[in-house]
Amino acid sequence: MVVIHITFNITTTFDEWVKIFDADQDQLNADNITTLTRGVNQSDPSQVRIVCKAPSLEALEQNMARNNAKIDDSGHVVESTVFEVFSE
Repeated sequence: MVVIHITFNITTTFDEWVKIFDADQDQLNADNITTLTRGVNQSDPSQVRIVCKAPSLEALEQNMARNNAKIDDSGHVVESTVFEVFSE
């Protein structure tokens, strides 16, 4: 397992984005991905960070690819996504 920090921009408010993200937790858990925390940058409300635990970065990327439409609908700007992967 790895811990992944994901940072990206959103085009919606954090409240709008988090509502969609939180509703999708069962689907993430089915892929053995656990959200540890998520939040919005206090000095830049268009930037979000998620910290999660996953089997690998590839597993997370595959999950995101399968859920591209939901991610787009949430306001997540996919091109702005930065992944940082840490071992436990």
